[in-house]
Amino acid sequence: MRAGAPEVAAGKRQLIEGVIWQLKDYFGLERHRAKSLGGLLTRLAAKVAAYIVGQVLNERLGPPLRGFAELLI
Repeated sequence: MRAGAPEVAAGKRQLIEGVIWQLKDYFGLERHRAKSLGGLLTRLAAKVAAYIVGQVLNERLGPPLRGFAELLI
């Protein structure tokens, strides 16, 4: 094992945990209320599809990516 390997691995793990936390928070995965795995996957697919539609709309309308809060107004 190289000398800096544990620090690099810890940094990657922190990045991955941060992304997972953001996805859970953004898509509301802690409060999904699904009764089955199929229901959870269906709800998640719908949320991801809505997110992608928002991204495409923003790209076509001109606002920056991930700036789709303005679409709700």
